[in-house]
Amino acid sequence: MNQWGLSAFVILLTYNVSAKDFPDVLALKNGDELRCEIKSMSKGVLMVETDYSDSDFKVEWEKVVRVNSSRMFSITLSDGDRLQASLNSTVADSVNLLDRSGTVHKVLLEDIVNLQKLESGFWDRLTASVDLGFSYAKNNNLSQYNARVNLGYRAEMWFTELTYSEVRSSQDDVGNVFRSESKINYVYLLPNDWYLTSQLNFLSNSEQLLDLRTTVKLGAGKFIIHTNQMYWGLGAGWAFNQEQYAGNELNDRSSSEAYLGSDLNMFDTGDLSLHATATVYPSLTESGRIRFDGSFDLKYDLPLDFYIGLGFSINYDNQPAVVEGERGAETDYVTQLNFGWEL
Repeated sequence: MNQWGLSAFVILLTYNVSAKDFPDVLALKNGDELRCEIKSMSKGVLMVETDYSDSDFKVEWEKVVRVNSSRMFSITLSDGDRLQASLNSTVADSVNLLDRSGTVHKVLLEDIVNLQKLESGFWDRLTASVDLGFSYAKNNNLSQYNARVNLGYRAEMWFTELTYSEVRSSQDDVGNVFRSESKINYVYLLPNDWYLTSQLNFLSNSEQLLDLRTTVKLGAGKFIIHTNQMYWGLGAGWAFNQEQYAGNELNDRSSSEAYLGSDLNMFDTGDLSLHATATVYPSLTESGRIRFDGSFDLKYDLPLDFYIGLGFSINYDNQPAVVEGERGAETDYVTQLNFGWEL
């Protein structure tokens, strides 16, 4: 083989390896074309890998005008439909989805709200974030520490989330304040944007004299809005509430409750994202008792996956505990300003 033949062979081999390793093509609004490997798309952010990147990087889904891949993906549409299909864009802002039966579904790119390669591994499906905050005032030696951790995992037909938050504060001549809350949430996705949900919640709250409140929830819900910019879901169901109070086991109580909840998540507003929840619990076994839990989280993205977060959580109980003549607060709330990092 002469020198020119060898050079041509090397170039062809390099091209074939590149094409094999990076089989997908994206066309962007600015005219760029990107050969890559698509990993996933969720909450308006597309994760891809290229031959010139050491790790995955992010592309805003709204900036993609065409996408082509012969590989099969698990795809969720804004109307709640789910299918396994390859992607082939022939015109801007739309894509033809070819499923396993050979049927072609023509949809707008904006109607795709979740995209996951079928052979994706554990780390491709995992999300995580950690943020911390600390403040200190010399007057009365006031110090406050707060931390939050979030883990999430998404499969084709279900997803689960684990969250933990903690606040501690102390100062001279005042009792220490402690509040911690953890949640394990599981959601199974049904057709037409319906879903089944179960949740286990633990709350310790010195302001409301709670050593531990354990709440088990079972219910169903529906996404009223489900796009690649935001989702809003409403859910309802049954909850069992077990409470242990500080200093007196005789006052411990349990109750059966109904619940009605709302979950709003906005994630494609530039560098800002918002997540707000609200749940009301009318008791089925304690006359007139109503509880309410709410949260509001605002996040501003910084470079290198860091962010600044502002969080607000509130717990309300119109029949709080009374322990040794001391009545717990009906309302307790926490405001947090944190610096964090996400996977």
